[in-house]
Amino acid sequence: MVTKDDDFEFLSQQFGAPPKVVLLKIGNTTVTTLREFLDRHRHLIADFIQAADEHRLLKIGPAA
Repeated sequence: MVTKDDDFEFLSQQFGAPPKVVLLKIGNTTVTTLREFLDRHRHLIADFIQAADEHRLLKIGPAA
């Protein structure tokens, strides 16, 4: 799951995995900027999702 909603951070910590949550800490932005942001971080996100470890939350962005 990819979201900008901080509630999912709490839910992930409270109830654990699955699902894995990618929390985008980028604030309000345009669709174009969001697409560019996701493209820049696509390898990090893909590695996180494919990892078999217990990590269930990935925060990315300048406010992470």
